[in-house]
Amino acid sequence: MRTEIDYIILGGGLAGTCMARWLLARQQRVLIIHDQTFPDSSYISGGLMEAISGQFLTLTWRHEEVLPYAIQFYRDLENMLQSSFFHQNKAFRVFNSSEQYDLYQRKKTRPYYQSLFKSTLPASSCYQGIHMPFGGVELEASYQLRAPLFLTAMHAYFNQLGCQYQHPFSFNDLQVSQSFVSYKGYKAKGLICCEGAHVRHNPFFESYPFKFSKGELLDFFHPML
Repeated sequence: MRTEIDYIILGGGLAGTCMARWLLARQQRVLIIHDQTFPDSSYISGGLMEAISGQFLTLTWRHEEVLPYAIQFYRDLENMLQSSFFHQNKAFRVFNSSEQYDLYQRKKTRPYYQSLFKSTLPASSCYQGIHMPFGGVELEASYQLRAPLFLTAMHAYFNQLGCQYQHPFSFNDLQVSQSFVSYKGYKAKGLICCEGAHVRHNPFFESYPFKFSKGELLDFFHPML
């Protein structure tokens, strides 16, 4: 006898976890399959959320819609889980060249940028021990999700609900038809793949020419900052 649910979610990183919570909040029955033995980049994610990104001070896509939604989403989860993993931070952008400083001077006059920059730090200034030969700017809104804390709290929540399966996933045990999918005693309307870079091993997507990127994050602590 099969247990009928709405969706099977493959992957318990940030994408799979948020998808599962979104569906559960809409009374959908889910099964999250999360292999804890697999390397998971979500646990080392910087979790930074800003309206401006990159060396060209680019507006984040749909930031005026996405950022307020994310803030409310994570704060609601903090209240539900009685945990703390989402914070607003002070953020400074230190310019690495005179060209980047000039770009900032041009962009800060545009209406949709004015509310995102807080204060200008002039060239050759020194802020709390940080030397800035080309100046910098303090950003108005910067947030950080402490991904390991968030994921640990959410996985404990899923375990309490009994909707998480912490074992390796085998595509050999997956059966797909036009109206449903089934996997090891579960029958669902669909399979949602949230595997990150592991999607390259997924037989449904292995022919896609993915180009994976790798970022770097440096945590620096100083007693004066």
